[in-house]
Formats: sequence, C-alpha cells, structure tokens
Amino acid sequence: MGDVIVLLHGSASGSCSWGPVERALVSTGAGVVAPDMLGYGHAPAPSETWSIGEETAHLQRSLEHLYDEKLHLVAHSLGGMFGLYLLRAFGPGVTRMTLIDPVIVSVLRETGEDDAYAEMEAQYQRFRDLPTAACTARPKRRCDRSPEPGPHSSRAGRSA
Repeated sequence: MGDVIVLLHGSASGSCSWGPVERALVSTGAGVVAPDMLGYGHAPAPSETWSIGEETAHLQRSLEHLYDEKLHLVAHSLGGMFGLYLLRAFGPGVTRMTLIDPVIVSVLRETGEDDAYAEMEAQYQRFRDLPTAACTARPKRRCDRSPEPGPHSSRAGRSA
C-alpha cells in the first residue's frame, strides 16, 4: 500500500471541502484521512486562548494512529501552515507534501507572476465549483486565527 494521504483544510471550510477529492482517492484504493481543525466539523471548539500550538497538538492527536505509516500531507490555504508543523512533528514519516494555494503564496505575490497566478486562480475556481452539497462543516464559533488584524480577523470588526 502507498502513503496515507492526509488532507488538511483551510480556514474557510472544514474537512468536508475535500469530499470529492477524498472519494476519488479512495476509489483508487488510497488510504485517506481528512481531520477537522478545532471548531470545524466534528472537532471540538478551540479554547479561548487558541494558539498555533493548540491547533497543531489537536491535529497530531487526530493523526496519532498513523505514526507508523508513511504520509503524504496535502494542505490547502491555512492548512499549509499546519502541514509544515506536522511535517516537523512526523519527521521522516512524511514522504511528500503538497501545498495548494498556501497563505504565503497569496500574501507574497511578486510582480510579473500574473500568468502563474491566473492559472492558480483558475484551478482554485474549478475546485470550488465541485459539488459540495454534503458539506455542512462550519466553524462552531468564530476564532481569530491570524496573528495580525486583517480582513478575516475578528479584530478587524467583522463578525461571523
């Protein structure tokens, strides 16, 4: 059997956002796990003092049954940051890592990358248009996952 594929979602939706991808991978015989971050899907709500460490520890606990497996981490958006922390935690157990539109790509865009960005955006839109009728994961409560105030931050005056 190949690597177990671990699908890490971003902050806009829960693990159910991987539904079509997960079903396609499973149909090929792949082992797939898609944990929910704190406050999403079936995961408990984060603490009042939520931190990156708390989230990483939660994800490690969610995946602890895989410590003896070889893993391929696939992470979208904010999940990319946690994927990097899990890469450190699992060490050589992670054989591959795929980042899909990691937060840093969106933030650190360089001039002259318009064609590459347009291609990435087209793929993202194609992914978003996949049927997600079964997806009911929504944050249980809004929590600020950004260290600085920004457009998605509760400190910026937005409410969920």
